[in-house]
Amino acid sequence: MTAPKELHEQIDRLSPEGQERLRAFLERQEKIERHLAALEAFSTGWTPEEEAAFEQALSRRVQLRHTDAETAER
Repeated sequence: MTAPKELHEQIDRLSPEGQERLRAFLERQEKIERHLAALEAFSTGWTPEEEAAFEQALSRRVQLRHTDAETAER
C-alpha cells in the first residue's frame, strides 16, 4: 500500500490533464458512495418481497440502459 506522502508526491507529478482526470474520478467516486449510502438507508427494513421487486426493477433498468447504448451506437 502506498503511504499518504507518496500519494501526494505522485499527484504533484501528474500533468494538469492528469490532475483534472483524477479530480473528476474522485468526484464520481464520492457521488457513487453517497448514492450507495442513500440506497442502503432507503432499503433498511425491506421485506424479502420488497427486496426482490427492487432487484427485478433494477435489472430491467440496467437492461434498458444497455439496449439504449447499443441503439445509440448504430
